[in-house]
Amino acid sequence: MLAGRCVGSVAETANRFIRQRCPHLLKFLPKNFGFGLGLDFRESSLIMNAKNQRKFAQNMVFNLAIGFHDLELTDMQKADAQGSIRKLSKYSMLIADTVLIQVGCTGYLHIFLNHNIFSLATSPPIL
Repeated sequence: MLAGRCVGSVAETANRFIRQRCPHLLKFLPKNFGFGLGLDFRESSLIMNAKNQRKFAQNMVFNLAIGFHDLELTDMQKADAQGSIRKLSKYSMLIADTVLIQVGCTGYLHIFLNHNIFSLATSPPIL
């Protein structure tokens, strides 16, 4: 997620990574991996899917959401589980963060409401 790269490259990179490491999970990936935040909460022209050819620009803000949906629990997993998890047949998981596009690096925005602290942590590029 760097300035100048295509928004769709996030989906392509995620699909390639899963295909190489855990191909059996590929069918459980969502079709999009987040969206741009702007005047509307979810900018329809900045949805991160493989078809989007718009470019990331400096100071754009995105909600990056990566996960798997409708994973099935095997009977053995259910037997090892505790409580109401034994009654589940499927589950999903999602991890999300807010990302600020910058030149040369990507910033992750974290707001800690209980301390009223706003911090920007920079890291090497994801893609």
